[in-house]
Amino acid sequence: MKQEMNIRKLSREERGKLIFERGRIAKKNDFWVIGSQTSFKAYKVRLNKENPVCSCPDCELRKKKCKHIYAVEYYVKKQIDEEGKITTTKGVRVTYKQDWKAYDTAQTNEKLIFMKLLRDLCNGVKQPEYKFGRPNLPISEIIFTSALKVYSTFSLRRFMSDVKIAREFGLIENVPTYMSVSNYMNKEELTPILKGLISVSSTPLREIENDFTIDSSGFSTCRFARWFDYKWGKERKHRIWLKAHLCSGVKTNIITGVKITEGQENDSPQLAELVRKTAEVFNMNEVSGDKAYNGRENFKVIEEVGAIPFIPFKKNVTGKRGGCAV
Repeated sequence: MKQEMNIRKLSREERGKLIFERGRIAKKNDFWVIGSQTSFKAYKVRLNKENPVCSCPDCELRKKKCKHIYAVEYYVKKQIDEEGKITTTKGVRVTYKQDWKAYDTAQTNEKLIFMKLLRDLCNGVKQPEYKFGRPNLPISEIIFTSALKVYSTFSLRRFMSDVKIAREFGLIENVPTYMSVSNYMNKEELTPILKGLISVSSTPLREIENDFTIDSSGFSTCRFARWFDYKWGKERKHRIWLKAHLCSGVKTNIITGVKITEGQENDSPQLAELVRKTAEVFNMNEVSGDKAYNGRENFKVIEEVGAIPFIPFKKNVTGKRGGCAV
């Protein structure tokens, strides 16, 4: 964690400038709100003429300027001209005018564009070698229809109309039955292929994305059971929960790595695989996450790929030997 230690050696003014450059400053009433760098807390800064104050522990204990006060001072600059007039310049966030023509075109053609891009992506999938038995459908077309089914959010039966439309556009040659699509979607051998396609689809943005974040999202499957328990005299339910662990770029939100686990799996052990997979394509500068990913091994993995971790420390971290490495 040498890079992390170098940040800690910066002066409060230098760290305040880093906060200012990341834009975590907002004005509310007669005070400023600054987001903490190590937690989800926020501190209040009041710029009094003689003695600016902040609600952070550093300012309350030292009674001197903290990094949050310096950040606000960078945000609000006062300049005095030759005539003695004071000009106050405030940093503002850059906003962009909505291009409604481009927006409407993108929205009205989204599905067609998605289907063409998906077809190009699936063209790189190699067909397994035929051995014996009934010839299988082209694996690239099966993956195309499976991904399109999930995108459509329709049931398999209702989705078959989209498959026929795809054939009319020349995107596929065969129209499989809805049961064939269902059977293939349940095959585990498709998982590594889909992961590879996710990595390939993110490659065009490797010149843009350098900072990444990791998190997980739980969702339920359709495996749902309900029965009446005669022993306890009441109805019981059972639903299988899965969890998607994702690594994404902070600028474009492009997904660079994904891992699916059962819902009870911890988040922390999944970081290593996601970070290493992303580092194969991208130059990683920063990796951020919540406290669930705080751990010595995770810090080592992030440092190995040349990135700086931005993960809040847990309450029991002391910095002493035997605790979490800093």
